[in-house]
Amino acid sequence: PGNYDKISPIIKQSVASEGGDNTLTLTFVLSKNPGGWPTANSTTLTDYTYTLDGTDYTFGLKNVKSNSGYLMLTATAALGLPAIDGKKLTKVVAKNTSGCSTAVKVGISSSSESEDYVPGGGILTWSKQSSTYTYDLTETSTNTVYYMYVTNKNAQITELTLTYE
Repeated sequence: PGNYDKISPIIKQSVASEGGDNTLTLTFVLSKNPGGWPTANSTTLTDYTYTLDGTDYTFGLKNVKSNSGYLMLTATAALGLPAIDGKKLTKVVAKNTSGCSTAVKVGISSSSESEDYVPGGGILTWSKQSSTYTYDLTETSTNTVYYMYVTNKNAQITELTLTYE
């Protein structure tokens, strides 16, 4: 655990234990071009894997590209969030840019193809730039990939924090 400057995106990993609860929080800082991520959109879901301290973190990208200073999810895009063995995704916190559309709608879906939102992951309109948007998920399953799903406009993300239990 710690700050790993040697790979991009910069990943800060912390594990907190409280009352026997084992929570894993991963923060992906996307303010620099994440090495190896596409700079052009792909219409097919493509996996990008990062190995950190012996663990692979795989993101699925569909209509997602890396720009200077942020990761862009274009209109009708899906960002597959890593599935962690034995854990379920319980919280997603995304920070957007100062240039992000104030009409973009983002939710957390169980599908990369449709708006199948998980409880707590319903659409939020990112109506303020340079802001943080939080999804407190319930009824998620272990070992399962969930998707940030954009239905319109462009979401521009500078930081993504994922919490697993």
